[in-house]
Amino acid sequence: MDEPIRISRRSALKQAAAIAAAGAAGLGTRRVSAADIAAIESPVEHGRINQCIVQWCFAEYWGIEEMCEIAKALGAPALELIPADYFPILHEHGVSCPIAQIDMEGDPPFLYGFNNPMYHERLIAATNEAIGLAIQYDCPRVICF
Repeated sequence: MDEPIRISRRSALKQAAAIAAAGAAGLGTRRVSAADIAAIESPVEHGRINQCIVQWCFAEYWGIEEMCEIAKALGAPALELIPADYFPILHEHGVSCPIAQIDMEGDPPFLYGFNNPMYHERLIAATNEAIGLAIQYDCPRVICF
């Protein structure tokens, strides 16, 4: 039986500091594009797990069109938590949306939620609009906070 590798706390901290310094120096910070991902041989081996990409996590880096291409290149069938306004673009690219968010016109819906009666009228209108678009584009769920 092999001996377990023992790493001291000091050694682990030194390694973590070196990795952080390399990141701060700009190593490995190149922007990844859909073409970069498409150039990789398909990461999907068995196709048993259907992972989705949450759009807003990457919105700073990729537009919706590019995100659809990246999802397809990675074998992800869907973009989640995307405003319903983007459903036509998803549909065009053959990407689905299993759960949509409501559009609060730039305001985060989790800050302007149903827990405050002051926002009810605005939220009900945004939720009804999202549900209507979800029905039109076969999105099974709409989330509101």
